[in-house]
Amino acid sequence: MHGTGGMGTLAWLRSIDPNSGNVAERQRAKAMARGVFLFHDLIERSGRLVNLIDPRRWTYHGAVGHLDSGTIGIELENCLPDNRGPYEPAQYATLVARLCDYWTFYFPETLRTIRSHRLTSWNARRMAGLAPKPCPGPLFDWPLFKERLGEFFTFDEGVAFDHLKNVKLRNSL
Repeated sequence: MHGTGGMGTLAWLRSIDPNSGNVAERQRAKAMARGVFLFHDLIERSGRLVNLIDPRRWTYHGAVGHLDSGTIGIELENCLPDNRGPYEPAQYATLVARLCDYWTFYFPETLRTIRSHRLTSWNARRMAGLAPKPCPGPLFDWPLFKERLGEFFTFDEGVAFDHLKNVKLRNSL
C-alpha cells in the first residue's frame, strides 16, 4: 500500500508530459502510453475507487521492478506531503472492500500478505524519479485497518499490523 504524498494524483497523471525536459516524466508518459501504470488502484479521500489497470497485469509501483511482478499497487490519496495527513473512514472502507474483491475474484489462492511500502533507498527512488516517502504514512491506522479486515478475514496470531501474513478469507462472503 502506498500513500500519494499529496492531493491531486489523478490530475498529476493526466498532466504527465511526454515532451517534458524531465527524463523521469518522459519515461512515465511513454510507459503509460504502452499501458504500463504506476499502480493498479487509487482510493481518493472521498472513498471513490479509481481502477487504472487490471489487477492481473504488472505495474511499476515500487520503483524496484523485480519486486513488483507479484504485487498489487494500491494508492491511498493523502492530503499532505510525505503522507503526514490522516486517512478518511471512507478510504479504509473502500480499501477493505477492494481487498475482498481481490481475494474473492482475482487471487483466492495466492494473495496472502498485505504490506506497507517503505522504500527509502535514495538511489532506487531517484532512478524512478521519486522522492523518498513513508507509505502509507505515520497516521495510517493499522489497528483500525486490521479490525475492519477482521470482519472478513482471519489472521495468524502474532502478526505485525503492517505485514499481515497468512490471511484467509472467511467463508461468509
